[in-house]
Amino acid sequence: MFKRNLTTDENHDNILNNAIQENFTRENSIIPTVYVFFSVLAIMDNCVIYLLFLSHRSLLIHASNRFILLIAIVDGLTGVMVILSPASQAFGDRYPYPRDSILGPLFCAVIGSEYFIWAFGFMSVYTIAVLSLERLYMVVQPTYYKKIFTHGNINIMIAGLIIIGLVISMANPFQSKYRANAMQPCEWLPLTTNEGINAILNTTIFILQFLLPATIVCTCYMIIACKIQRINHIDGSIIIHTVKLPHQFASQRHRRAKKQ
Repeated sequence: MFKRNLTTDENHDNILNNAIQENFTRENSIIPTVYVFFSVLAIMDNCVIYLLFLSHRSLLIHASNRFILLIAIVDGLTGVMVILSPASQAFGDRYPYPRDSILGPLFCAVIGSEYFIWAFGFMSVYTIAVLSLERLYMVVQPTYYKKIFTHGNINIMIAGLIIIGLVISMANPFQSKYRANAMQPCEWLPLTTNEGINAILNTTIFILQFLLPATIVCTCYMIIACKIQRINHIDGSIIIHTVKLPHQFASQRHRRAKKQ
């Protein structure tokens, strides 16, 4: 009786372990498919935008269109880097990790750390922030807009956006270490062994990477919305005033007619 119960428990455990393994395998097969699908979709969509600007170069006269083209290029490159990254699991367990003593650490610092994925992502985020500033100046300060957003200044801004994305992602290569004997040789480590310093560094990185551009975008569009609302209010007052004027003239004529 005891042996029968033991055998039953073992069978139950085996069935449970097999079910867990099947679910894990299914998830491992779905996640790479999702990564690859959205990456290919991003590449294709942004290539269409790139070809549009390439065939209609006159559109690039406008500052906003040049920033949009930069976002399209950067987002397309992000899709390419996601497919090449080990984190996407696009190659499954057969990822061709370089095992050379020179190429291995270099691979982990550049590809394994997802450096370019984050760098391209922050280029896109900060480009949206600058695009918001461009919209703000066009609506609120049109006289300064033509002086600031010239052809030369836009080139400088684009170069600055690329540098910003590369610089604020520099923590990634220092956190990815190469382990030659491991099956997945790129190991993620904290920046320092001191938790207090790590907290300060991570907070600073969070502010630079997320909070600052998000604040710029939200502030710009709040100011634009207030400006548009004020303009609509002034236009509405003018319309009401112009509608009242003929009515006032008619009332005055009617009074004069009565007196006569």
